[in-house]
Amino acid sequence: MKFKNMVFGCISLCFVMLAPVAKGGLSSPANSVKVVFLGDSGVGKTSLIVRICGKNFSQDHVATMVADHCELYRNHDCKSIGLTIWDTAGQERYRSLISSYFRGAEIAVIVFSVDNSDSFDAIGSWFEQLKLNPPSCEKVILVANKTDLMEKVTEEKIRQKAENMGLEWLYCSARTGEGVHELKGKMFNIAEGILNSREEAEPLLRVETREREKCC
Repeated sequence: MKFKNMVFGCISLCFVMLAPVAKGGLSSPANSVKVVFLGDSGVGKTSLIVRICGKNFSQDHVATMVADHCELYRNHDCKSIGLTIWDTAGQERYRSLISSYFRGAEIAVIVFSVDNSDSFDAIGSWFEQLKLNPPSCEKVILVANKTDLMEKVTEEKIRQKAENMGLEWLYCSARTGEGVHELKGKMFNIAEGILNSREEAEPLLRVETREREKCC
């Protein structure tokens, strides 16, 4: 099993490193919004994404190597809304590589583990690293994961941190499924607003393009 996981991890790394890179970061379909999950290694980012995509929790996930992604769609009001979710590595040695995956992200999910105070203390550095890769995200969500384990970070500390940073936050557990449906719904709702804004802006962009063509 461990050997299979290592092979799968290497294949994922090769695939991601060969993925096409757009001007604003790794590209997403026109009806999809790019979401990036970030946070320290071992906080459960991959397990949360697996849950969000409707699969069962497993303790056998290999640590993410640089980045990997999946796509998820929902139909609402006869319109397809997509999330292109990027799972990034939390290890320090990958920091210089994964920053490129932040570019173009319109939603960011910063994950920490309630049983790991170091991962909570690292929230600020992840947030700062995210801001170094403009344009800024439309929305950043803070997730307190692993609520099924003994908490070392109190709710009061989490609430104060979120308020100070101006972030929404929620509890999740990839193991039990707590908060996963809420997080998924929140991301889709934000994505719908972003896609609606794109549609409203398109006619203006077409007019500006035609005006520039006339001038030339």
